[in-house]
Amino acid sequence: MRTTATETTRESDLLLDVPWSRERRLEYVLGEGQSVETLPGPVEVETEDASYVRRVEATATGVQVIEEFSLRTHRVPGERYPAFRELCRAVDEAQGSSIRVEVAR
Repeated sequence: MRTTATETTRESDLLLDVPWSRERRLEYVLGEGQSVETLPGPVEVETEDASYVRRVEATATGVQVIEEFSLRTHRVPGERYPAFRELCRAVDEAQGSSIRVEVAR
């Protein structure tokens, strides 16, 4: 998302593709002798123009990552751009977070 909102400020509106939403669920199955050591915390960010939710949960067999992103508009006005930029930064940071797995010896 960082490439979507690269400027620090904007005088003019940011034009994007059509509004869209996506929910993604990823299941990571751990092998025998592996267990979850640490999980990143939940992330929830909402602006007038978009929202993002990410949860990472331990399951009986491993880890499940659930992400929901919604772009509500195709035009972000300049005055709302800083909040949208911060949301994009939060998405990038969340998607770059780590899940630590411990391997029994």
